[in-house]
Formats: sequence, C-alpha cells, structure tokens
Amino acid sequence: MPDRAIAHWKQLAVVFSVAAGWAAPTPAQKCTAVPAQVKLGETLRITCPAKFNSVKLNDRGGKLYPQPDGRSFGLLPISVKDKPGSFTLVVTSDKGGATQNLPIIIRKTIFPLQNVKLSPEIEGLHSTPEEMALLASFRDAISDTRSWRDPLVAPVPGCVTSPFGVKRLHNGKPTGEYHGGVDQRTPDGEPIRAVAAGTITFGRACAMAKGVATRKVAPIKTAKTNR
Repeated sequence: MPDRAIAHWKQLAVVFSVAAGWAAPTPAQKCTAVPAQVKLGETLRITCPAKFNSVKLNDRGGKLYPQPDGRSFGLLPISVKDKPGSFTLVVTSDKGGATQNLPIIIRKTIFPLQNVKLSPEIEGLHSTPEEMALLASFRDAISDTRSWRDPLVAPVPGCVTSPFGVKRLHNGKPTGEYHGGVDQRTPDGEPIRAVAAGTITFGRACAMAKGVATRKVAPIKTAKTNR
C-alpha cells in the first residue's frame, strides 16, 4: 500500500478513536447498580454522576438524590411479585436528556410459607376501600428530598416474628398474599422508633390496627403501629 494511503488510514483511525472516546462514557461518568444480580425483595443501589436524577425498571420508577461527594444516589426496590430474568435499568437526566442503560438480573427466589392463626374476630377484619386508596397513594408517591442515611436502624430490638416475603396462610387457608414487611415482637411500653428521619404524612385509626402513623423518608416508607 502506498505511503500516502497508509497515512490516510492512520488519520481515519485517529478520528474514529477520538469519536469513540467522546461517545463512550468514562468510568467516572458511568452509572452503577449494585447488586447486578438481585433477589426478589432486595433493593438496588444506584450511583451516578450528578446530572442523573431518575431511574426506571419496567413500570417502576425512582429518584436519585444529590450527594455531598457530587454524585447522585438512590434506591429501587425489587418487588416480591417481579418476574425473574434479565432486564434493563434506565437512568435518565432531565438536564440535557442523557440516558444510560444498566443490565441487571433478577434471580428466582423461593419464600417459605407461614400460617398465621387468627381469632374469628381478627380474621373478619378487612381494610376499607378508603384505607386501601390512602395507603396506595402513600406507597406510590416519591418525595423530592432524601431524609434517610445509611445504616437504617430497626424500630425495636425485639425478635422477628414474621420475615419479609413469606407466603401467608390464615388459619391454614391460602390468602394469595406475600408479607410485604417485617414483624417484630416487643414488650408493652417499648418505644417504637422510626428507622430514619422523615415527615409524618398521616395518622389515623384503621380497621386492621388500633392506630397507624406513616412516615415518608424518601424513597423508603415505614409504618408505625400503635398498641
């Protein structure tokens, strides 16, 4: 090949390499999601450059919050009812429309059964449509500010009586429901503390409990049941 042609190809190679360098984000510009292989009921921890502020997995979205180190950080829970398989986590910015796609794998997870023995009076209790709508609105809303900090602290020191994710039976009858929280046992009079700072959004008597106060700590939601 003539020297002129060789020089021309070298120039093209330099142009292509420069173009590729501009197109591909450097390690400091890349978002990360941990763990890359997540179980049902676990939570993804997403870290990105500061310009990214939202994340979406299928039809579930979340926010990323500014951090003191100049990056953005957020959590995205994986539902017990999500399907296992390979998925794409989409991270976006409302400043310039930047987007990054992160591959994740949701692993198949087996949860045990739990039979809860209830008295006829308790078994007959059901949440009203108003209560269900109120709790749904609380669950789906995402705060604009982050109040929580790692590590979260358990609300009471008592032992766990019902772990997260178990398939519930009431008096031996399947309910078709999974336990979406963690139940702990503690003596009467023991203070129940919030797992993190936040804002009380409502407090009222409910059919399924003597009283409940909900606290939003963005994007984590917790509930405090009064005795």
